[in-house]
Amino acid sequence: MARGAVEDLQQRKAEEFRKRLAALPKGVSDEYLAVISDLYVHVVEAGHRAPLQELETWTGTKQATLKGHLRAARQRGFLAKVEGKVGGLLMDKAIATLKGIDAEQGRQP
Repeated sequence: MARGAVEDLQQRKAEEFRKRLAALPKGVSDEYLAVISDLYVHVVEAGHRAPLQELETWTGTKQATLKGHLRAARQRGFLAKVEGKVGGLLMDKAIATLKGIDAEQGRQP
């Protein structure tokens, strides 16, 4: 696949992701924190050297704001910190919340 086509695909996926975020309850809700935590873990596992920059691309939210949201996710039990490493682990609370979001979206037309 040509580089331009790959970039176009990434852009479309990011736009779809932003629409999913917009459908969540407003503010820094449990649902939002679970989704951001999940994206963060996936970005780190994919080997991105600047995960907050990648999250900014996907969410359209500034890196400083995302950093605060990830801190809130850790404080509220969605994301566990891994000592000495970038990233984290999804906690049971995040996994359960994500399953609830998926179930709700499955019921929507």
